[in-house]
Amino acid sequence: MSFDVEAATAAYIDGLGEEALAQAAAYTTGNQWLMLWGLLSALSLP
Repeated sequence: MSFDVEAATAAYIDGLGEEALAQAAAYTTGNQWLMLWGLLSALSLP
């Protein structure tokens, strides 16, 4: 018996719903901006 990881992941993501996927996308985008501003702040310090 083998376990198909890709199929299980796809089934999980499909079961989340549109609202949860939109929230996850917004969280990821916000996190990327925070990392960028953190990097720029660190580079500006002597």
